[in-house]
Amino acid sequence: NSKEEDAKSVMMNFSDDELTFYIDTLIKCQNDFKTASNPSFLFEIYLLKMINGIDQTIPSGSGLVTQEKKIQPELNTHFSTISPASQNIVEPTEKINKFDVTEKETKNIEQSNNAVPVSPEIAFKISKSSLPLSPLKVEGDSYKVDLDRILELTIIANKAEKLSLIERWQQLNSLLDDAEQGPYASLLLEGKPYILTQYNLVILCDLKAPALKINIKDNQESLVKLVKKLLGRKVCVYALNRDDSTHLMKMYRNKEELRQLPKKDSVEDSKLF
Repeated sequence: NSKEEDAKSVMMNFSDDELTFYIDTLIKCQNDFKTASNPSFLFEIYLLKMINGIDQTIPSGSGLVTQEKKIQPELNTHFSTISPASQNIVEPTEKINKFDVTEKETKNIEQSNNAVPVSPEIAFKISKSSLPLSPLKVEGDSYKVDLDRILELTIIANKAEKLSLIERWQQLNSLLDDAEQGPYASLLLEGKPYILTQYNLVILCDLKAPALKINIKDNQESLVKLVKKLLGRKVCVYALNRDDSTHLMKMYRNKEELRQLPKKDSVEDSKLF
């Protein structure tokens, strides 16, 4: 039924921690309704809390905050491709808007018990050293990957590593004034990391034009070199537009309902092209 489909859609787009936060917030809102002098205003306050990821206590009858504590933006970035400095917490530097991965999702990822803060001195900084990149092409032969294959990648995707990459994505801005790297950095900034596996990175673009440019075969080598600066390894770089992601979501739901989603251990993580 439609309610079940809605629930599955929510589960696909939000982390467990994020859903728990929303549920707890709504329960607190319901309890405060009993003593609220202005229930409508109180509800608006709680909606703002949910949007901004703020954990607050609302005094009875006032609808205002007496003590607020923002959820700490914490992220476990312990991966083989990142420095061997074990597990670190990375502070988000930019808000993530319009894309399926929300800022709150990034904030609510739990770090491990032995994680330690990263000082500004050792925080990740993208190298500004020049790369021998070919001029960006705006037309030409393009890669076209079947959505069934992209769906397989969602099954084996590394969500935590993708969130870590999203934290670094805005550092591409520091390369915009570079004659060779700038055009490619600008193109990548038209999207956000959407699916990440060991060998592939799928980027989601709101518009079709940048997605088409990313998928031009002659641009692939340069894109791979630039993404390596952020990720630490070479991956195939492929882009979807918003319509593509909508179709992918529908495919996922349909296969899930029919119990036809591939098993994780049956999906091969090989390069898309």
